[in-house]
Amino acid sequence: MASPQRSSGMALFLVLGIISVLAMLVSEFMIQSQVTQQIAYGNFDRLRAHYTAKSALKVSLLRIKGFGLLNNKLRDIAPPRQIAQIWSFPFIFPIPTEAIPVMARDNINAFQKSTHLEGSFTSQIQSESAKYNLSTLLEPSQRLGASPTPNPSASPFNPESAITEFGTVLQSAFRQESLSNPDFADAHRDFNLTLFVDGILAWSDQKHIRSGSPERDPVIMKKAPFYDISELHMLPQMDDEIFDLISPIISMQPNAPINVNAIKKGTLMSLFPEMTPEDATAFFKFRDATEIDNSFKKADAFTNYLKNNVGLYIRSPTLFDDRIAAITGAGITFSTEEASFRILVRAEVGSSAQHIEAFVTLNKDSTLRVSSIRFW
Repeated sequence: MASPQRSSGMALFLVLGIISVLAMLVSEFMIQSQVTQQIAYGNFDRLRAHYTAKSALKVSLLRIKGFGLLNNKLRDIAPPRQIAQIWSFPFIFPIPTEAIPVMARDNINAFQKSTHLEGSFTSQIQSESAKYNLSTLLEPSQRLGASPTPNPSASPFNPESAITEFGTVLQSAFRQESLSNPDFADAHRDFNLTLFVDGILAWSDQKHIRSGSPERDPVIMKKAPFYDISELHMLPQMDDEIFDLISPIISMQPNAPINVNAIKKGTLMSLFPEMTPEDATAFFKFRDATEIDNSFKKADAFTNYLKNNVGLYIRSPTLFDDRIAAITGAGITFSTEEASFRILVRAEVGSSAQHIEAFVTLNKDSTLRVSSIRFW
């Protein structure tokens, strides 16, 4: 028979064991409760960030539509660069008020409070009208956001001309970069432009028959239009240097004409490879003059400027005519107004963030068409 002291020791040990197990259970329960609460708050923050980002997107669409309405009324009075201020500056919410007079600051703070928007967001609107449009490589019916009803007034699609012109644009960009950057020229001396263009067609054109060996492709070809410029990384021969070279001059926006009042040097010299750097400098000095409005009012004024001011085109007018014929045959068109935009939104609420990228076309009647939208 156990002694009373031994029985008491066993009972104490048993009680301590039970208390330890209960303490561990309570601790686990508390941890699980905290994790569940954090997950719930995180999901709530993600939901609020999602709708805050959508609100920012709607503000951006409103700015573009406002630009279209105002531009239709004032295009003959105000310079395009002034009207473009409606959409071109980034929008930040809450609006910074440090440098604003007190009275205006109070009004802005009252407005921001009345919106009931939680968290913060930034939205940027970028022009896609100044870039080469990759969708010109595809038949109109295959392009992203294509209308099921063909446009009877559109020029007939010529795939050979489109491929040739795109190859000319890329070749010009590579030549310019190689002349100014010997390291780039040395690293890409074995680059095969024909196979690269073939890879772009294999990725985006469901009817294209690959000339190279598909087994050498890093991934299976998509066989659908480009949805995002990052897809270029999936192509054979693509590396970061080539991507950084061509991404600023390429747009995924379908059916976007090139705005000659916003065109950048890389795109201009790629489309017109006969231009010298001096010709390009003179062009931008003329177009962007601040003391006088030299923006082009019609696309013909742009082509006439090149014909009458670029050295090679002055000496050989037929060379210029051939260049315009090649551009037109590839389905590339010029405009003098912004019509294609890329909207980038980032919203933050608590510990959650929501991003939106949208491509928008502004029609002549100031209506908008969202060709693609992506959330992440």
